[in-house]
Amino acid sequence: MIALLLLSAALAQPTGQVTVPLDRWDAARAAAAQSPMDPDKAFVSAADHRGETDAETLAIRLVSTLEVHLEGAGYKTVPLVGADAVLLSVTVDGQPVAVGVADGYHVWHGSGAGPRRVVVESLIPPSGRRGSIEYDFRVPETLTTHLELRLPVPDLTPRVEGAVRTDVQTAGSRTVVRADLAPTHRIQLVGLKDFGQQSAAQARRYVESLDLLSVDESMLQLFCVYRYRILYAGSRQFDVFIPEEYRIVSADGQGGFRYDLTAADGGWILHGETDLPVHNTFELSLRLERELNAEAFAVQLPRALGVERERGWLGVEVPGRMRLVPEKTDGAREIGVNGLPHEVVSSAVSPILGAWRVVEPGATLQLRATELPAVEPASEAIDRVEASTVVSENGQTRTRIALSLRNQARHSIAVVIPEGGEVVRATADGETVRPARADTGELLLPLRRTGGRRAMQLEVVVDGQVDLDGWTSDIDLLLPTFDLPVSSLQWRVHLPDGSRWGGLRGDVPTAPLKGSGSWYGTDQGSGEVAPGSAETRLEPPDGSVSRDYERYWLPSEAAVSLQVRRVSLPFLH
Repeated sequence: MIALLLLSAALAQPTGQVTVPLDRWDAARAAAAQSPMDPDKAFVSAADHRGETDAETLAIRLVSTLEVHLEGAGYKTVPLVGADAVLLSVTVDGQPVAVGVADGYHVWHGSGAGPRRVVVESLIPPSGRRGSIEYDFRVPETLTTHLELRLPVPDLTPRVEGAVRTDVQTAGSRTVVRADLAPTHRIQLVGLKDFGQQSAAQARRYVESLDLLSVDESMLQLFCVYRYRILYAGSRQFDVFIPEEYRIVSADGQGGFRYDLTAADGGWILHGETDLPVHNTFELSLRLERELNAEAFAVQLPRALGVERERGWLGVEVPGRMRLVPEKTDGAREIGVNGLPHEVVSSAVSPILGAWRVVEPGATLQLRATELPAVEPASEAIDRVEASTVVSENGQTRTRIALSLRNQARHSIAVVIPEGGEVVRATADGETVRPARADTGELLLPLRRTGGRRAMQLEVVVDGQVDLDGWTSDIDLLLPTFDLPVSSLQWRVHLPDGSRWGGLRGDVPTAPLKGSGSWYGTDQGSGEVAPGSAETRLEPPDGSVSRDYERYWLPSEAAVSLQVRRVSLPFLH
């Protein structure tokens, strides 16, 4: 049994008919139907690989067009081409993007959902020896994979493994291979026994650099990783030019790497060497540092020598209290921090404040770093304030304020009582205390030192008066202020029956906590505020109306005032 595989022009495939076994077609369709439905997944639906082989190095310059569909809101990993390939450029819908390496592939970490058109340009080195050249490289597995390859020798008879259709033609001095492949994660081109009899070529090296610049108050540290892709022949020599202002802290590489330094115009040349020639890939790591003795300074990046091309990425972090402003760049293009490769972001110990795509070797950045003022963090804060106010029919008010806080060094907390208010009772951890009065007028409540997760409990009961005269009025309610910041405030107001009451209004709207959570393990419960003990007579009368107000992250000495509209019920009738 056979089925027809229709290759549509919309997927950049030639029109035609191809026969494949029905069981293979059904299995591919079943796998494709499941992949896009998984959350945070990327599905490569089609791939079109077109390449031309260089007559000297025999490397394929490959341009791959991938039709990608993203599912889910998070980041997805999209395989592009095998990690042994030399990556030249990657664009998504025409825009360049950062890439990384994972599971043997160059990968793009994409976000969002929907279709994306990804174009990957790379160099594929040959495998095997001269006289038996072949190509074997990894590609994303798709339902429809098309290959078109131009070889620099005529009358060849290559074979593409796993192809359901292969067309080999001689066009002038070249051999053109076109093939459509069954779903596969690799492309293998074999049968080139008469191909590649030229004399041995020199190694060609391509470099991608990953740089992280750390800016402190008095020191710059530059961490560099150079990833070499080595075509055709092996290489033992790896040289890097280092500007003279840097001091080399360390230089490490693979394969028994060693180095020495020689002076050069404007800096030093690091001559690196391995014991044996290195093929395909090599990684060199540098750590450099220099003093920072001026607000405005220039940062010149090291550059690899003797390479065909060098591109890279630069991230700048500021571990100290510094503000960084880029003023000018030469050889680098500023990008968003999310455009940096994952390896650069994950190696930072502080937030990355700037990111650049390095497009020319030895790029230079002009930066200005200014020291931010020192701000000592508060060692004490009020974790939670629970307030409950009862308003009587004649306008008298009684407010109970319960505070939960931790304290390391303070002897007291300053409390400013609203005008006309009177403190009825104050307790610390259930014991009655007598507040002292400071010269400036506020009350001082004594504190004890706390440790670990254990908090101290304070309670203040304040009496006051509001005006309930007339048929309609706006009632103003005001809490005492404290000279410590407050993490969480909950205020419940009980209003007397016999009037129509509006909602509580303040300069900041109420912000109720959504979901479940806790501050230092304190149980939020149902949000009910205990009305108090009989001793302070805070029981709300029967039929009273309750209104709630919540706030978070109040600064010290912040005044919390509320208004509520009252309309007398006899007026309504």
